[in-house]
Amino acid sequence: MELVRTVSGGERVIPPDMLLVRERANKSHARSKPGHAPAPASDSDLLLEGDALLDPITIEAPRGPSAESLELYRPLAYISIGALAWSGAVDHRQLQSALACAPARDAVATLPAWLAAVVNIALVQAPTDVAALFVTLDADEIALLGRAGVRRPGDHAVALARAAALPTSIVGANSAVADAAAPALVAYRRASLVSAWEVALRGAASSDAGRERDAAAIELLSTLRAVLGEI
Repeated sequence: MELVRTVSGGERVIPPDMLLVRERANKSHARSKPGHAPAPASDSDLLLEGDALLDPITIEAPRGPSAESLELYRPLAYISIGALAWSGAVDHRQLQSALACAPARDAVATLPAWLAAVVNIALVQAPTDVAALFVTLDADEIALLGRAGVRRPGDHAVALARAAALPTSIVGANSAVADAAAPALVAYRRASLVSAWEVALRGAASSDAGRERDAAAIELLSTLRAVLGEI
């Protein structure tokens, strides 16, 4: 395990996330040296870059959306999960289609092709007076999904896009409802992205990824049924 020395002579462990950031920086520096042509991205490179979609906690980013980010919404009135089974196998495609968020038309001139493939609602403008599911995609996520749409088979790329459009929070609702729903939303989006990336890169999701996605879906369905009954 790599260590660094402090000014006082003690030692502290470099966290794993910082080691990952340092490794990425080293790769970027090596590729940018004169006379070194950039190597094509491999599946493992894409998986590392996919961390931006799976666990965006390594570096504190400035607050607020950037010009390149996309804010996606789905008003709770547009959610229909009544057809989903209360028990047994979860139909993840149906669940994700029921929750996939979309940008407001007045905020984006043209939808990226990968997002257009999974958007199933139309929003003229961002909802301001109703409760809605919400997620923000930053520039890195958008670029990565665009690359995946070119490199991966069509059904794999669509599955990635559908998972990326899943919400992480509820806006426009009282804080108690929003706070209760957020952990379940975040957990299911993350589990769905892990599963989708494994399928895209390896052809199939691991049994662990499948179990985690199923468990997260069951928890989310329970939470959403409670939330929809409260709103």
